[in-house]
Amino acid sequence: LPEEESSHRFIAQYKSIGNLCDMLLGYMLGELKNSDFSPKYFELSLEDGKTMPDGFSAKPFALEVPMPDGSVKTVKIRGTVDRVDIADSSGRHWIRVIDYKTGPKDFSLKKVYYGLNLQLLLYLFALCRNNSEYRASAATYYPSGSTPLIDTDQEPDEQTKRELWLKEHSGDGIAVIDSQSDIERRNYIAAALDKKEAESMFSADMLRLEKLNVLEERICDQLTENISAVVSGDVSAVPVVNKNDLLACTYCKYRSVCGRRPRLERAVRDISGQEASGFANMLKEKDRERSDK
Repeated sequence: LPEEESSHRFIAQYKSIGNLCDMLLGYMLGELKNSDFSPKYFELSLEDGKTMPDGFSAKPFALEVPMPDGSVKTVKIRGTVDRVDIADSSGRHWIRVIDYKTGPKDFSLKKVYYGLNLQLLLYLFALCRNNSEYRASAATYYPSGSTPLIDTDQEPDEQTKRELWLKEHSGDGIAVIDSQSDIERRNYIAAALDKKEAESMFSADMLRLEKLNVLEERICDQLTENISAVVSGDVSAVPVVNKNDLLACTYCKYRSVCGRRPRLERAVRDISGQEASGFANMLKEKDRERSDK
């Protein structure tokens, strides 16, 4: 419809979507402008026996899980990767997987310890396992939702809009130290006139490759434990909490059925506890200092 025939609400939403697309494209162009990474696959589904025309394997993540009867079953975890970037640099082939979110993503290694935030990491592990010539570089979330409203007496300039957008939309997740993602992060920050803005674009946890392997082992242990429990009939509610905040229960439709109540003295997994915090600190120990050198 012509603008004069459209409602004020429709026009406002249309302009908001346009501004959001403009900001997101500007972010992506700024990131890729001086990067060796190129988007290779979009909406890549991981399926049994799937191989792309160029020979790139898109098989799902596979895990051998002991069953209660003593047998071992292969469990495959399928999914769809929003975007897969490939970089060929210094004779090495790097993989970066990206997931777009409509809102900020609160990624935490402490949550990973207890079996949350696994999806994107499993995609990265699957692609690297099934394509041995490629190395893991990063698994990051790109929030693409709107920026919260602010009180202002006048229309903010483009720089202010960009700063507000970056504040809410920095790429979260993990990146491997000394990989292509880390090299480009350091180069981008070193060359940027606005160091604060440049650093805000990179909020991923930096891990050494050997620590990423430790993380993969923990994820496999968590998956094996959870799958074995479900197969054996153990579906008891042991939610992940942050202090007294029941993360998994907040919006659950079946909260009244399981009987879980806040502060109930039953088993929980606390990401603010020493066990999860110690694991996260071990993964990042001395890594941040090294990555900033």
